[in-house]
Amino acid sequence: MWEDLLIRKLEKWRASEAFALLTEEFVRHNVIHKTLNTNLDDYQSRFHNEFQNILDEGMSLIAIDPTTKKLVGVLLATDLVKSTQIQAEKIDPSPLNALCDELKQNYLALHPRSVGEALLVDMVAVSQMYRQQGIYRKLRLKINEVALMHNYKYVVGELSSALTQKFLLEKMGHKTVTQIEYKTFFHRGNFPFAMIKEPSSIVFCEHKISWSDKS
Repeated sequence: MWEDLLIRKLEKWRASEAFALLTEEFVRHNVIHKTLNTNLDDYQSRFHNEFQNILDEGMSLIAIDPTTKKLVGVLLATDLVKSTQIQAEKIDPSPLNALCDELKQNYLALHPRSVGEALLVDMVAVSQMYRQQGIYRKLRLKINEVALMHNYKYVVGELSSALTQKFLLEKMGHKTVTQIEYKTFFHRGNFPFAMIKEPSSIVFCEHKISWSDKS
């Protein structure tokens, strides 16, 4: 466990560094992007405006190596309802965006939320060489405090990997609300994620914020 790790708000002057870390880690290591064989340049071009909008909300976090001051982790956080409204405006969603949008809509059908009620952890990435040092956990704990500070009632998110599902659901007390089996998701005449076997589903989870989340 890295006790001296610095967790800070993601400021605009570190946006380029954070954007590069997020997109590179996701394209290279995320099971969905690997299945889709996502091109990094194309993904960065499509995601840039959305990243800037999330950055402007001011609730995202970074993890910093206290010795080198290098950025080693990023957590993007955005209002769930606002993100769903933006997603609905996209004319031509990718298979990934369509999957996440359906998952959010399924959640909101079960638990209707208003703006300012549920904070969505949109993406979390930790630099490959800094993993297994407690960085992901620290980012997740800190975002609960951020949610509390902004008067959110819930922290929610999509969990696409077996590792994050196990950690959030078994070790951090998040609850599965809804899920979609990868093999059953149909998009434009295809099942784009049918090859994903582990995990079998993408999960949408929820954590109810309380004062015990404040350190």
